Amino acid sequence: MAKQKLQKKAKSGNNAQGKNRVLSGIVLALLPMVCGFYAYQYFMRPEINIVKVDAEYSRETKDNNTRINLSFDIKNDGKSKTKELVIYSTFLNWTVDKSGVKVAPYDFTYTDVPDLIEGKENVFALYKDINSDVFVEYINMADGLYLLVILRWQSDNIAFLGRTFENHALLFLKPGMRDNKMIFDVRVVEQKYLTKWFLKKSDKPDVMQTIKDLSASRLLYGDTSRFD
Repeated sequence: MAKQKLQKKAKSGNNAQGKNRVLSGIVLALLPMVCGFYAYQYFMRPEINIVKVDAEYSRETKDNNTRINLSFDIKNDGKSKTKELVIYSTFLNWTVDKSGVKVAPYDFTYTDVPDLIEGKENVFALYKDINSDVFVEYINMADGLYLLVILRWQSDNIAFLGRTFENHALLFLKPGMRDNKMIFDVRVVEQKYLTKWFLKKSDKPDVMQTIKDLSASRLLYGDTSRFD
């Protein structure tokens, strides 16, 4: 009887070892495939970067708004074509009164942008209207305009199914003159890349969260000193 129990125990142990060897073999076989897939994704993802931004003052509209004309030069530094490429943009709406400075950000507005193949560069134009009184407050308080920009895109490569890419950027527009025209010297103050899963096309970015993600929360209180 004892001998039979020992034989059963040994057989059970052999079966367990056999299963472990099979599982280990499967893991070892899948590991290179998984690593290879992630490496492929990293190499093939589309990456949209801002090359240059030009801006100039256009005119004051009938609605007491100041119109800013913007020209964006962007490039796909990745290895796959973009899909549903859009740009979201907004100014910060600072209000100055006796209680101090407070912010009530405008909503993001978006503009469709032509999709880019890998290595392709494109220039597109858009304009933004800003309340003329707020425009003057911007210039007086920060010596320029802060513009939040989000580039959002997907990839046409099936390896990125369900993934949405974003490039968040805080731009500073410093006014100047050229050829008797009011232009702006534009520089990128902060920038951050994000990847999101299963994002709906109707999902609009949150202005306040974007400011925090860019480590620019002090702007919410009118403090521009850290960006001088």
